[in-house]
Amino acid sequence: MPQAPRNRRLAGALIVTALLLAGCQPEPQRQTLEPGSAWPRLAPTSDGGAIVSYLLRLPTGASGLRFRTLRDGAWRDPVSIASNDGWLDNWADSPRVTPLDATRWVAAWFVFTDRSAFAYDIRLSQSLDGGRTWEQPFAPHHDGVTGEHGFISFAVGATVPLAAWLDGRGGHHAAAESGRGSAMQLRGRRLDRDLNAPAQLIDERVCDCCPTATAATPAGAIVVYRDRDDDEVRDIYYSRFSNADQRFSAPRPVARDGWRIGGCPVNGPAVAANGAEIAVAWFTGHPTPRVRAAFSSDGGERFAPALTLAGTEATPRDVIGRVGLAWQGADALVTLIADSTLWLYRLIPDKNGYRVGGEPRALVKLDPDRSTGMPSLLMIDGVAYIAWTDAQGAQIQRVAL
Repeated sequence: MPQAPRNRRLAGALIVTALLLAGCQPEPQRQTLEPGSAWPRLAPTSDGGAIVSYLLRLPTGASGLRFRTLRDGAWRDPVSIASNDGWLDNWADSPRVTPLDATRWVAAWFVFTDRSAFAYDIRLSQSLDGGRTWEQPFAPHHDGVTGEHGFISFAVGATVPLAAWLDGRGGHHAAAESGRGSAMQLRGRRLDRDLNAPAQLIDERVCDCCPTATAATPAGAIVVYRDRDDDEVRDIYYSRFSNADQRFSAPRPVARDGWRIGGCPVNGPAVAANGAEIAVAWFTGHPTPRVRAAFSSDGGERFAPALTLAGTEATPRDVIGRVGLAWQGADALVTLIADSTLWLYRLIPDKNGYRVGGEPRALVKLDPDRSTGMPSLLMIDGVAYIAWTDAQGAQIQRVAL
């Protein structure tokens, strides 16, 4: 028999042994972050690494925010930021840590102000030394209203980092006077180092509990979210923040799905920027449950007609959505839940814009209920990292592409 296969196995075993003797264990393809962990969020660091942040349920009944950094192919030991027994623990609106530049990081979590009304505020804390120490937490909103403030997202890489969130300061009184139902707003602000930039109104009426998504562009930033009009149509809209005039643009639709629904689907969009190339992916229930994507080549000035990824006869049909999005070179990668599976789609450029390239890749079987949370996707040096929650806790998986 040929000896090459045995020799290769021996060489591989020697390499693994050498790594173990050197104290550097090879990175597992999949691992549980910690027992009691949930709702993981991935984010890149400016030096080409990554962090994963997550909520940790403590034995005391409190919740804490922790993170781990990816260095030299391995996840380092967990670092704690803060904890409290008054935090929101929610599958859709999860705490997170986001590096804004090499040394300035921001942590976000959510604190109940009235549990009976499900009212809570955002708390932000910034670190100026790469996550080693953290400043006193503060609220990015200054309205003092007991209402929902959450679903925050950050534009990283902009001239000045930017945050956008759902803001319940409109309250029930304003909603009753207008006769338009709930008055959830979308607001945003720059995160200058002095933290004194005012919050700005982006859209006066949006879907109540769909996550927002934000990305930096050469001209500023783009915020993508689920809108809500007077006829209960809840399509995906966007607004651009301009570095030139420091303002948000008037909201416009990414696409016209015409999805009319009488309640929040808790299913927000994803956005990623590759220079002036913008990709947006989202779930819609009209005409049937499906995931779509649209692209802009001019920083969001206009979007090309959307394409459908999943939800047709030739694709997975039981579509849940909860999309993730990342660039790999000129290709866009989209993750979505359908048929109790987390799928990875590759969208490639062609003469008409973009199209689905090849067959979607089944990554992992997932429980389609809310216990899975919102899976998170990040690309680092041609490797996809995907995080989600299961019965064992927050999971992270490395997928070579």
